[in-house]
Amino acid sequence: MFVRLFLRIKDFITRASHKAADRLIFAALALLGFGLLFVIAWYAGAAKIAGVISAVPLWQFASLFGFAIVVYAIATMRWLLILRGYGYTIPFFRVFFMLFKAATVSLVFPSFEISGETYKAFQLQKFGVSKPAAFAAVFFEFFTIFLVNAAGGLVVLAFIMVQGWRTFSLVGFASTILFAGAALFLFKKFSRQGWFTAMVKRSIPLQDEDVEAVGLFDYGISFFLHESRRYLIAAALVTVAGFSWEIAQIGFVARFLGIPTDALTVAVLYIGVGLFNSMPVFGGLGFGEAGAFFAGASVGVGDAQSLALMFLLRVRQLFVLALGALYFIRDALSSVVRRSRG
Repeated sequence: MFVRLFLRIKDFITRASHKAADRLIFAALALLGFGLLFVIAWYAGAAKIAGVISAVPLWQFASLFGFAIVVYAIATMRWLLILRGYGYTIPFFRVFFMLFKAATVSLVFPSFEISGETYKAFQLQKFGVSKPAAFAAVFFEFFTIFLVNAAGGLVVLAFIMVQGWRTFSLVGFASTILFAGAALFLFKKFSRQGWFTAMVKRSIPLQDEDVEAVGLFDYGISFFLHESRRYLIAAALVTVAGFSWEIAQIGFVARFLGIPTDALTVAVLYIGVGLFNSMPVFGGLGFGEAGAFFAGASVGVGDAQSLALMFLLRVRQLFVLALGALYFIRDALSSVVRRSRG
């Protein structure tokens, strides 16, 4: 009994210390992001940035909202395909609204408290999806996006190298081959039933009920890869369309601001913004601006124009945040009404 009590206390202290470290790292990153934002805006000149933005016609501002709608419509199609692989058919708009709410969770809350992926898994269970299928579907969505973005990013990076050096890019070619080999290795590993359970057992001390839950999740991954592979391929193709649209958005916004929209400039801006903006703190605030600043400088784009581009991308992000918040409020009001009637 005392041994079990000691182990529980030790586990509690370990978890608490991990959370404290996570909060410290998150706070440091957030402060660094705000600091970068202030310094870069001061260096470029806030008045100059505002002048560039003010020259953008209203209809182009409004089109940013349409850009976000397309992004989440594509994401919804990917989700419907993955869920169809598990035999679930869920209405389009139910998943569509869920993704906006999950994006709001990801933008507002630190990932170690609750992530957008965790929120999606719990919401899917409310839609009638089994727990193993819900978490496995989240895994596959993340895995599909990671593979497509990593492969696409390497292709874009290789293109930048070729255009920049005006010669064959051995680095880009070697990186693409290396990534393709790693992807094949991971796919073979994921195809083998039991790999996830074995990995978790080696990494985390689990109780009996947790081992059972992990085993069910493991089965969900194995089932999808063996029985529903065509849905995974279809979801990957939809993700390729989403990746292409993300690059196209950079080109459209650059055109709004009078930035050259040749392929090299758009590719450099995409890589710079995407790489820096992936920091897991408040949607990469400050870091995305730094990425746009350095990427723009590398291809001769004015500092004010680069930061104006990032501002317009933030407007799109704020629209997603606001829409997700409205859906949360709608759900809360509906819940109050149902309770009052009950």
